[in-house]
Amino acid sequence: LWYCVGCQKGGDIFNFLMEKENLTFGEALQLLAKRSNIQLSGRYDSQAAEKKEQLFLILSVVNEYYVQQLDSESGITARKYIEGRGLTPEMVDLFSLGFASDSWDATLNYLKKRGFHQDDLISAGLAISKRSGRGAYDRFRNRLMFPVKDHLGRVVGFSGRLLSGEKEAKYINTPETPLFKKGKLLYGYSQADDAARKRGYMILVEGNLDVVSLVQAGIPNVVAPLGTGLSSDQLKLLNRISNRLLIAFDQDEAGQQATKRALLEAAREGFETKVTTITGAKDPDEAVQNNRSQFITDLKNAKPAFDFLIAEAQQQYDNNSAFGRKKMAEALFPFISQQPDNVVKERYLEQLSSELGSRSSSLRKDLLAWQQETQSRSNSPVSDEVHQQSTDAVVVEKNRQERLEDYFVALLFNLPDMVLSHPKFTETISQLTHDAFIQSLHQKIISNITERAEQDELAVLTDNMEFLSDEEVKVLDALVMRDFGDILQTEKVALREIQRVQAELLQRHYRRLMKKYMRQKQSADLDAIKREELNNALREITTKLRELETTG
Repeated sequence: LWYCVGCQKGGDIFNFLMEKENLTFGEALQLLAKRSNIQLSGRYDSQAAEKKEQLFLILSVVNEYYVQQLDSESGITARKYIEGRGLTPEMVDLFSLGFASDSWDATLNYLKKRGFHQDDLISAGLAISKRSGRGAYDRFRNRLMFPVKDHLGRVVGFSGRLLSGEKEAKYINTPETPLFKKGKLLYGYSQADDAARKRGYMILVEGNLDVVSLVQAGIPNVVAPLGTGLSSDQLKLLNRISNRLLIAFDQDEAGQQATKRALLEAAREGFETKVTTITGAKDPDEAVQNNRSQFITDLKNAKPAFDFLIAEAQQQYDNNSAFGRKKMAEALFPFISQQPDNVVKERYLEQLSSELGSRSSSLRKDLLAWQQETQSRSNSPVSDEVHQQSTDAVVVEKNRQERLEDYFVALLFNLPDMVLSHPKFTETISQLTHDAFIQSLHQKIISNITERAEQDELAVLTDNMEFLSDEEVKVLDALVMRDFGDILQTEKVALREIQRVQAELLQRHYRRLMKKYMRQKQSADLDAIKREELNNALREITTKLRELETTG
């Protein structure tokens, strides 16, 4: 057991690793099992794990090889490029930069001599099979190599920058492999972790060289997506550290469009985001090379996301005309709709109302009309069969939690009889609590279902719905009209889907409770009894989360 007097956190070895290394329970379990030479059983796939370990080994070995090649005679072009970009030897070492020689098989032959099989090299993304089916060749040739690491600092792939010629792409990445999932990785993440925690936010840039240059300039809390738009999985990775994000993408049109897309994704996940406008340079790398102090000032002057979008809309549309104001509002509606917090949405509508000189009630009606039109075009129902308490109510798009609740309830009411009568279903649904839902209608439905599960009365879910009002029945009817495709075709798949979604709902519920209790613990006037009660509650929640992550 361990306990930190400073932050008042404590627990067992699993908690310690989860806190210190920023791991899920499952990751901590696998790491400890490996260190203790214990074979995991149950759902743990030992064959797949061994395959991954072999790929990790191959990538570690080839990374060392690329580093050696950079210092070799053939690496002179790469060294000159690095020198021309102003990178110091310390940065080259810190990021383990390397060089893939201009050869079709140098890397392949080296790894084969080290005892690795060609099929494994192809699986690792280092080699490509020849069309003839006989043999393979190197994927990376004549490139400066940036190793890409996972959140534990393990090499999972590479990003290679072409050093000469124009017939190939300037940058290529490792393809999707068992280890390399581009949409789930961020370049520089493992190095930026501690610094971002201390500073309370992460800086997001476009390119690998931007990351290296900023770290060299004393700005260590920086990462970059791997040539992709910012994904939900990448945001979840960032959210492990902080939900505050500062975007400093390139200043060209493509960079600005990428910024706007990233703002929408970040809004959907509840991030507090700011945007940096770079002065006198096209990207962060050039900015710190030209004038570091000016770039630091640019970072300090970063605008909140909504202010940035308003300024962009003002440049594009005429705020003095009615049509221009309408276009401005429509340009900002997507961002407002993505916000998961109604208080934040309300604040943005008020701010937009002030900027446009329009009534906030009119903007709300326009927002509803815009949402209906947008959803109609995508053949999806209007967001949450909106319960508009008055003309002043904010009508918004549903967040992840609400969409998950909708999906789960719809799934329940579409289950075939063979699943409803299955003992495993009754056992699963009995573990659910209505507190895992935030929408009142859903809470009522789940309370009714769990009560009936205890009494073994779940043969037909649509029976005994008298507890719902006529309006609620209409909403429920609209909610369950959904095509689940093959999910409900077999008993096994349907049960697995119910368990999967229920597990995520419960995880979200327990994490909300954990945040609530942690805030209460920070209160200065807590007596010893109440503090102990909170500690017990937190330990219980931690145990439940562990169980869900182990079985999920």
